[in-house]
Amino acid sequence: MLNFITTPDSEPTASSDFDDGVTVTELISSVDWASTSLGPANSWPLWLKSVVDLCLHSVLPTQLYIGPERTVIHNQKWRDTFQSTYPSRLGRSAFETLTEADNSIEELFQTAFAGKAQFKNDYPLHVMRFGYMEEVYFTLSFSPIFTDTGSIGGVICILEETTRKVLLTRRLKTINDLTYGIQGARSVEHACRLITTVLQDNADIPFVIIYLIEKQITDSEYKPKSLRLEATTFDRDLVPVKGMDGTEEYMYFPGQSSRDLPNYLFNTPDLIDLTEDIDNTTAHTVSEHWPIKHAIATNQNVVTKLRDNSTALLCPITSIVDGKSVSTAVMICGVNKRRMLDKEYEEFFQLAIDRVSSCLTRSRVREAERKQAHNLADLDRQKILFFQDISHELRSPLSLMLLPLGEAIELCPKDSQTLGYLKVVQNNNRRLLNLVNTLLQFAHTEAGRHHAWFCESDIARLTMELAANYESMTKFLGLDYKLGIPSDGELVRQMKQKIFLDRDMYEKIFFNLCSNAFNHTRTGGVTVRLFAEKRRERDGVVLEVSDTGVGIHKEQLSKIFQRFYRVESRHSRSSEGIGIGLALVKELVARHDGEISVESQVNVGTTFRVWIPAGFDHLPRKQVRFESDQQDSSFAQDLYAELSGSSPGSCEKDPISVDDNNLKRVRSSSNVDTDCIGFDNTRKYVLLVDDNADMRNYLITLIKKQFNCICAANGHDALEIIKRSPRSPDLVLSDVMMPGMNGYELLTALRSDPTTQTIPVILISALAGEASVEGLEKGADDYIVKPFDAHELMARIHVNIKLSDVRRQLIAEQRRQFETNKLLFTISNKIRSGFGIQETLDTAVLEVKKILSCDCLLIIQNNVTKEGTNCKVMAASMHPPEELVGRVINRFDNNETAVDYKIQPMTESAIDPLSTTSGNASLASDSLSDELSDSSGLNVKVCTDFESQILHRRVSYISLAIYLKSSLWGWILAYRKPHCKWTAEEKTFFQQVSNQIGLAICHTILIEEKLKREAQMEAAKEANKAKNQILANTSHELRTSVGAIVGALSAFEGTELTFEQRDMVEVMSRASDVVLSVVNDILDAARLEQQKLALLSRSFDLLDLIEKTVIMFGERAGAKDIEFIVSYDPETFPRYVNTDPERLQQVMMNFLSNAIKFTDCGEIVMKLSIKKDDGAAAAEASNNSYLYVEVSDTGVGIDPASIPHIWESFSQGDASMTRGRDGSGLGLSICRSLIDLNGGKYGVDSEFGKGSTFWFTWNIDNSTTSSIPTTLFPQGGSGFKDFLLAKSMRVFIIDPLEIARTSYAALIRGSVNKVHTYADCKSAIESARELKRCNEPACELVFFSLKNDNAATVEVAAKELRNICGEHLSIVLMVFSSIDGCALAKSVIERIGENVVAICKPILQKRVIDCISNFDKFMTKLEETSDTEIENNSLWIYSKFYNHNRPTKDTEGLAIIRGVRQSVSDSKSEGVSAGLVPRKRSASDNEERGTSKIAKASKCVLCVDDNHITQKIVKSLLDKLGYRYLGAVDGEEAIEIVRAQYMTSASPRSEVKISLILMDCAMPGMSGFETTRAIRSLGSEFQDLPIIALTASALEETREQCLEAGMNDYLSKPLLPQNLNEKLIKWLGEN
Repeated sequence: MLNFITTPDSEPTASSDFDDGVTVTELISSVDWASTSLGPANSWPLWLKSVVDLCLHSVLPTQLYIGPERTVIHNQKWRDTFQSTYPSRLGRSAFETLTEADNSIEELFQTAFAGKAQFKNDYPLHVMRFGYMEEVYFTLSFSPIFTDTGSIGGVICILEETTRKVLLTRRLKTINDLTYGIQGARSVEHACRLITTVLQDNADIPFVIIYLIEKQITDSEYKPKSLRLEATTFDRDLVPVKGMDGTEEYMYFPGQSSRDLPNYLFNTPDLIDLTEDIDNTTAHTVSEHWPIKHAIATNQNVVTKLRDNSTALLCPITSIVDGKSVSTAVMICGVNKRRMLDKEYEEFFQLAIDRVSSCLTRSRVREAERKQAHNLADLDRQKILFFQDISHELRSPLSLMLLPLGEAIELCPKDSQTLGYLKVVQNNNRRLLNLVNTLLQFAHTEAGRHHAWFCESDIARLTMELAANYESMTKFLGLDYKLGIPSDGELVRQMKQKIFLDRDMYEKIFFNLCSNAFNHTRTGGVTVRLFAEKRRERDGVVLEVSDTGVGIHKEQLSKIFQRFYRVESRHSRSSEGIGIGLALVKELVARHDGEISVESQVNVGTTFRVWIPAGFDHLPRKQVRFESDQQDSSFAQDLYAELSGSSPGSCEKDPISVDDNNLKRVRSSSNVDTDCIGFDNTRKYVLLVDDNADMRNYLITLIKKQFNCICAANGHDALEIIKRSPRSPDLVLSDVMMPGMNGYELLTALRSDPTTQTIPVILISALAGEASVEGLEKGADDYIVKPFDAHELMARIHVNIKLSDVRRQLIAEQRRQFETNKLLFTISNKIRSGFGIQETLDTAVLEVKKILSCDCLLIIQNNVTKEGTNCKVMAASMHPPEELVGRVINRFDNNETAVDYKIQPMTESAIDPLSTTSGNASLASDSLSDELSDSSGLNVKVCTDFESQILHRRVSYISLAIYLKSSLWGWILAYRKPHCKWTAEEKTFFQQVSNQIGLAICHTILIEEKLKREAQMEAAKEANKAKNQILANTSHELRTSVGAIVGALSAFEGTELTFEQRDMVEVMSRASDVVLSVVNDILDAARLEQQKLALLSRSFDLLDLIEKTVIMFGERAGAKDIEFIVSYDPETFPRYVNTDPERLQQVMMNFLSNAIKFTDCGEIVMKLSIKKDDGAAAAEASNNSYLYVEVSDTGVGIDPASIPHIWESFSQGDASMTRGRDGSGLGLSICRSLIDLNGGKYGVDSEFGKGSTFWFTWNIDNSTTSSIPTTLFPQGGSGFKDFLLAKSMRVFIIDPLEIARTSYAALIRGSVNKVHTYADCKSAIESARELKRCNEPACELVFFSLKNDNAATVEVAAKELRNICGEHLSIVLMVFSSIDGCALAKSVIERIGENVVAICKPILQKRVIDCISNFDKFMTKLEETSDTEIENNSLWIYSKFYNHNRPTKDTEGLAIIRGVRQSVSDSKSEGVSAGLVPRKRSASDNEERGTSKIAKASKCVLCVDDNHITQKIVKSLLDKLGYRYLGAVDGEEAIEIVRAQYMTSASPRSEVKISLILMDCAMPGMSGFETTRAIRSLGSEFQDLPIIALTASALEETREQCLEAGMNDYLSKPLLPQNLNEKLIKWLGEN
């Protein structure tokens, strides 16, 4: 049962408010249909009545939507299904009673009203039923209703609820996923991770949190001690970790992985101590902690309500531990918000919990088994190491005893008594060696380290050969020896499959069983049988060994295959052995996937049966060898026997590494000698390396009989000997285990040195088993295990030296072949280096003739024309070549007919280019068509005696057709004297040359085509250049005309105009701005298309750039009452960065302009942040970051169909949305190109009708970055005192928008003591009262967001806060940057009283901090002024402060738009912070202004321009700015004026000399560039005269030309007053 943690009255109930007992039929009758668009019911047309009747009598929920207003009519089933107050919908328009369900199926409505029926199966909807928004599914249809006239009169919707089916299917899939997806868990932790992975993004279980219970054992009972958080569905970036078995598991690691738990969850610590009192949660209380203790204590599932009123389920998980069912984990599961936790939902959870419980139980068992296996494997490794060490220690002395002992026995006289003693010693040594080998081999087999190779075997023949070894023993013992072994063919017929055996393993099985049989049999005999038998539905063969010996007791039969178990018997011949023989046999049989059984009776006998399955499907595929795999190894064995002069059975079958190609060549070699003398008839010498002096001395005695021998005690000595020796050794014989440098290290050193890497190396070691494989893998040529036979050792030395000599010959031959291929490659490069076909072919014949010995080489082209086919000699190697080159040969002599030049299917002779089937026989007909055959490109044609129709003599020739793209291009022919043969190598070479020539011809053709394409590209470039020139000219003319308009409009500034006149001026100004923007966009697009626009990189103030950009759009946003919010973190935001500021500002301006353009109400949020590049450590080392900018609005949004195209040129989306909004459609295209040029990214998210979010990233170099200071207050003087006072402030921010409050708080958080944000005034007032009750410092400054709809509330709240906090409370009103905002602020300030100021939006850091730090300097003081002064003063204060914060048409506003603004500490002109504080103008101020006017009047500006309108505009602007004006219409006149001004004592036109020149660039006659150069050449006094370019061209090339010509600066048309004033101040100064 489930226990609810919430109170009973808060539990969800299935209530329904719709059941009022009234049927739909009665409701329809009660509706006044006359007042609806359908009219009275009795006047309805017949089709409507029929449809309504159908709807009311339908057994399925049905609803009608009639007419364009979608008047609703539905039946009782529809009302029952949705269970809502549907009576009110009858007769009303669906548009008036829209529900969430109606909105989600609007698209289906549209399609149905268009005449197309729609059907949706299991369509999801969210419907308000049972008091909550429920997730439901319907199978529904929307069909059009046709009227009598054929038009569409409405839509009928019929549906059937399929919620239960969908939920059951979905939940069943979850249970299946849990069942099969977590089966492979290798540990409890891994199981938890798999569970959360399977339940990731699950609709029925939204989240999962798993705690593992750590227990402690007290009094033999498990008690929960603590809970450890193991896994959640919120875990990300998991780290792969290798387990004990080497498999990877993904685990959660703090610091590397992330776990973002939602806020609506309770506290979820990583570790919970159950011994502490975490909470007192019971079944009916609410806590901030999970009620885990309650769930564990009751061992029941507990339901609890979360902070967001959703539901979660706490499920204790029980597992079987030591045979007991105990709680081992707690799984916290989320419940779907849109589904009620009903009985079916509870059953689903219980099934899921059962699956999890089973998985955790299995994983615990599997983890314990894995740990046990790991411990056993570790123990086995230690055992193997022990056996290896014992083997080495025993084998070395045994080798030194057995080898000299064998020679001593051979030298001892046969009648000597000593011979018997020596044989006894030899037999016991061999027994000891056999014991060591058996013990070690069993250990390796049991550990699975014995490598098996299962080969296709003749088991009958092999068994017969092995059984023959015991024939002499049976005669000696007097026993019967019976063999029942059929032929292999008979066995195969019975089994239909071959037997695959590891022959070494089978030998050990056979010998062990037979040895036991003979050992325990004194009378009777031994029988060996081999027969086919089917077991386990598989064919197989049985090896049966039976005897008539002592037998085995019944109770001992089950133990005989155990290790070290021995059956003692007094009647056995011997009691030797350690009891591992039969255990080894069982392991070897198991490796074959076979079976072994035994039957025995005491004093009757024993029978062992070994069954081995046929085929190879049961064997490891990598260890199976087939007949084709055995050919090379068998040949290697035969070669080994041939070279060593010994039989295969005389030595161990250790593998000899012989390459397949080498073997083929060795087979064909006839000069392999079998003696010990090498191919160079010199005596070979062997380098012996061994640290054991006895072993070294003995081996020297053996080797010196046939080879020269040099000794070394370890690897270092051996390398030193090889280094000093004038000749490398022919073979190195080295021990493995040596002090200093061992044998493996010596082998590695030899193989890494090019001079010694081909020397064969034989390793000798007492280590057996894996050591031999390791030695061969490291590059040893052979490996011999101690003790060894002296004859075997010498045979292996012989073989390896012979193989080394053969290998050297093969390497030499391969080197020669490589040189030939290299020469072909060189020819190919030379051929492809030419550009003409003729030059290519001439080079080809010359280079080929150097390699191919021939009298003449021809390349002939096949020409197919309308008249016929002829051949032309393209290249020849004859001297002089003119005799044949260019000659045309008619191919069809003697009335021959033309042939079709297509590649025919290849014949057998064509497949093998070395075949001589078409080769050296003379041709019966000596015609030209035979000489120029069109055979396949792979078929080389050869004739040794032929009358050439080209050379007109008897020749031996070889020819090959050249094909290009499956068509015949020509031939290549080579000629020799008659009867000369062509070798197979020459044929192959000729074919390769033909291929190279074909490639060269293709290459030449491609080059010619490439040249044609390049010519076309050059033509396109010229056309593009002409287009650019047209754009430049068009830009110049448009800018000149627009400049005239802008200049004329600027003349109206400061003049008194009527409202209509000022409105028309604004219209013309806005139109000129649009035209100028379009021109700039077109020019930028053209430059980006030509890739001529490059980004700059310089250091600048990023914050200043952003504030300048934002200020430009503040007034536009304020005019539309749009909230404009700039959000960034000042503490992490950099101050100075390196990038292109102009282009970055261009992109931001375009995004902001579009946002304001397409937003009529709501808000615009601009978010900025700095993020590290994802390039990991390299990016961090290079200080590379990127600026992330996101601009979101609540505007019209973008049609989804237009989103993929909005970044394209001239794309403006839906015309209905963009109509009436200016723009060229190039803005976003230019932004995309600039962002791509920077290497950043961009994107857009939009919902049609709800707004858009544009974002982009911009790469910056933050090597010079520094975070924005948390305060911009001055650090000294009185300003610093104000800063200290501000730092102790408590500030309230009241704004209904959360993003606005957060952004404003971030701007001032570092500058004040406390910041409190509130969504409404009521909350702020309550907080102020609470502070006062707690004796906390009161609020000192309040920021209100002031609008028309909350002005009265703000006024009341401000007064109330003053009553609470005191009269010293300062108030800042944040208003829109508009005329209405100005008037609103003015009226509110007058009503609130003193200590009130206004600041305009958007709120920026500099503004708000200036306001805080200088508040006491500009706030009003009512008690010190009269009423008139109060009114005038407050208005003046507000006006100055307001104009300072928003763009205006005066000079100060224009300066703010450009971002030219002095800081608080540098402001000297008027008040603090450029006009915040009102003060009377002093006499010094008037004197300073007068001095400035006199200074400007003493400076004269010469304007050189051929356009008289531009002259008038410049004159008007200069007059307003206070400068004198001179004009010139061309360059000659300008030069004369300048010369007259500077070279005569009196000026003819002005008494003031020229201080600066404004120079137009494009003038008739002498251009501005030429004029500038001419002025600079007049003398040194003209070098410092400022000359500023004045041009309508906005191209970057024009700016560069101006600077190269000697101009100082650049001004582009249209000429704006602020831009001109900046340049004049820059070059002439203020005074």
